[in-house]
Amino acid sequence: MKDHLRQMFAGLWAGALWVNAIISTLLLVERTYLTAIPRWIFVITLVLSSIMALTQTFGPMLVRSHFARDLIWILLEDFMTGFPDDRQNWTLRCNVMRLHKGILTTVAAWPERTMSSKDITWTTQQGCCGLAVRKNMPIVQDLSAYSGKSYDYLLDQLDGLPKWGMTREQWDHTRDLMSIISVPLVSVGVRPQVIGVLNFDARVTLEVWLGSGGTEAFLNRVQIIRRVLAITLQTMG
Repeated sequence: MKDHLRQMFAGLWAGALWVNAIISTLLLVERTYLTAIPRWIFVITLVLSSIMALTQTFGPMLVRSHFARDLIWILLEDFMTGFPDDRQNWTLRCNVMRLHKGILTTVAAWPERTMSSKDITWTTQQGCCGLAVRKNMPIVQDLSAYSGKSYDYLLDQLDGLPKWGMTREQWDHTRDLMSIISVPLVSVGVRPQVIGVLNFDARVTLEVWLGSGGTEAFLNRVQIIRRVLAITLQTMG
C-alpha cells in the first residue's frame, strides 16, 4: 500500500510540471481562434492542478518521513546484529523516539519493523527517556528491583507519586523490563538541541547483555550511530 502511494505521489509530482503549460495552451487557443472552450475543461484542469499542488507541497515531506523511518530501522538492525545470537532469550530491543512539543513518540523500533498507532507516548518528565532529554546525557537504569511488580509498588508512601512520573498504562507497557539505557539524540547545527532519544531495554540485567565490556564500552559503540540517527531524525522536519 505504501509503495502504491509513493508511486502515485511521484506521478503527480512529475505531472505537476505540465499544469502551467496545459492552462496556458488552453487560454492561447481560446484567445487566438476565439474558440469557446467548455467550462468543464477548465474545472477539471483546476481540480487536477490543485491536487498536484498539494502533492508538491506535502509530497516531499511524506517521502522524507517514510525514507527516514526505513533508514532508522536499517541502522538499528545493523547495530543490533553485533550482539550474540542468544539476545532473543533476553528480549533485547531498541527504538528511536522523536521529540516534538515536549512529547516523545516512537518512530522506529527493532525487532518490530512496523509501528502500532497504540504505541505509548512519553513526556520529558516521564521515564528514562524523559530524563535523558532533561539532562542531555545517557541514562542507565537497573530496574531489577521493580521488574514484574504492580503499579502500586512505584507509588511513594508519603505523597503517592509514582517513580519516574510513570502512568499506570506506561508501567503496564514496561513492567517486565529489568534494564534500560536511554541516549539523547542531538541535532546538528548552530544551536544543537535534543530532538529524540535512542532507547535500549531488556528483560535481563545490564551485566547479562552488556557483557565484560560494561556500560562504558557500550556507550562508546553508540556514539557513531547516535550521530547518524540524529541527522536522519532531523530530516523528518
